[in-house]
Amino acid sequence: MFFRYIAGNHIKHALRKSQIILDYNKIPIINFCVETNYPQQKIIDEFKHITHYLPKHSKIALKLSLFDFKIDLLHPILEKLISKNCKILVDAENHNQYENYSKLTNELIYFYNKDQVNIYKTYQMYKTNSFDELEEDVIQSKIKNHYLGIKLVRGAYYQEDKTKKLFNQNFVLYQNKKDTDLNYNKAILYLFNHSLKKSIINATHNQESIHLSYLLNQEKKIFEFAHLMGMNEKKYDDLVKDKQIVNVYVPYGPYQYMIPYLTRRLYENLDTFYYMIK
Repeated sequence: MFFRYIAGNHIKHALRKSQIILDYNKIPIINFCVETNYPQQKIIDEFKHITHYLPKHSKIALKLSLFDFKIDLLHPILEKLISKNCKILVDAENHNQYENYSKLTNELIYFYNKDQVNIYKTYQMYKTNSFDELEEDVIQSKIKNHYLGIKLVRGAYYQEDKTKKLFNQNFVLYQNKKDTDLNYNKAILYLFNHSLKKSIINATHNQESIHLSYLLNQEKKIFEFAHLMGMNEKKYDDLVKDKQIVNVYVPYGPYQYMIPYLTRRLYENLDTFYYMIK
């Protein structure tokens, strides 16, 4: 059952799984899932392997904290990926890294998204300031005339962040799931109603948000979808049959270093696990 949710421990394993996903007319997003206590030189070496093996026109997730938010470490990797016309989805960070994440991601978007979307920023909609942040980024993209890559998630670090005393009024978590759901759907409607140079991926397993995005796509097809490998696959298979663009996160990495990632996914998707086993 474990391997239903991860591709293996090597980039070649992830690429083999990616080919299966492509055969089902979905788009794989390669995701090297290590975080804490993994040597930085090994991370840099791994991304060199990724840029070598990854086919042109692929999608890849990238976590800025793996590179200590050092732009000089990131540029060579991003340049190589973009030269292969790969799209980079910058993963979210926890509250402690929030300011570093937002500042650097905005810089990368402005630098690399002048002619097309190459970089996607992740908006965690469990944060009460997330809609304001999204709105401000939309305004800035119009002022600066660059493309905006957007990935909407509910939140990857809720269980971790809610244990902190977040007294900073600019970073407050919604206290119940309903408010997070409303905020997420509010963002969907806002993006649908605002014309700008953008690409949007709604990464969600929530049925209501999936249905809302699908219905809006019937009028103006602007939303892509994304789900985690092994989760809610039947629902998304049906969307593929209806000509929707569906992405699949394909996580891989040394198993002992993937535990934080897998633990967060368990907390995020308890409803999904219940649905699968009942």
